[in-house]
Amino acid sequence: MIGRQATAGHCLSPLVQSVPESRSQRESLDWDTAHFGWATARLTDPRMSAADLHGQLSQARDDGIRLLYWFAADDCQPAEDVLRQWRGQLVDRKATFRLLLAHRGRAAVEGSDPTVDIGVRSGDEISPELMALAVGAGEFSRFRRDPRIPQAAFRGLYETWIRRAVAGDIADRVFVASRSGGEPLGVVTVRVRDGNGEIGLVSVAEFARRQGIGGLLMNRALDWIEASGASLATVVTQLDNTAACRFYEQFRFELMDVAYVYHFWPSDGSEP
Repeated sequence: MIGRQATAGHCLSPLVQSVPESRSQRESLDWDTAHFGWATARLTDPRMSAADLHGQLSQARDDGIRLLYWFAADDCQPAEDVLRQWRGQLVDRKATFRLLLAHRGRAAVEGSDPTVDIGVRSGDEISPELMALAVGAGEFSRFRRDPRIPQAAFRGLYETWIRRAVAGDIADRVFVASRSGGEPLGVVTVRVRDGNGEIGLVSVAEFARRQGIGGLLMNRALDWIEASGASLATVVTQLDNTAACRFYEQFRFELMDVAYVYHFWPSDGSEP
């Protein structure tokens, strides 16, 4: 485990596509802009002085950027007066966990329900229950926590995520837990890139929690990652999601990085 430290933050959503802008330390986020319906971008430097941050926010306002993300280093977080002036908010402490697969553990699945099957979902098999599981994965998401983002837009982001995962666009496998092929009880999405197994959406229905279903899904995902030749697995969650953090630690994941994510609204509402 690590404490708070300076981190080179970056947008981790597999849905985002970026276009660099040469005149500022900023990237336009085309997917986010199209999804939300307003100009969205992110700052690329996690370490900015107060003056530099103010200059970037002023430029973003002048350029009509409504929502600006900043993944800040721990010792460069903005002061309260800056947050008030630019309608900013700390919306996430994004935690990256890593597991060397040679060190993985299986204790978390003890006492699991033997009637639960883990299958692979593909094609266009998107039931309302599976969609609800995907949205549930974003319970602690920064997109849900930011009150300026409509809940419909938050839900739409995760609905798009599961559609693209099942279609194979942003995941190699979508594992779904159920009983005798019934309604989905839980889901995990995975992919392998450059020898690293990336775990994406992880969700268990509220009524099915504390029954070992999450452990069964995680073991199936880690088995598949290992069989694919990867020696490392990573998963990203929110530090405030203490249940998720404890769950990953049961499998001997270690916390490797924390990014402090701010949302600013430079051109939203009245002039600062």
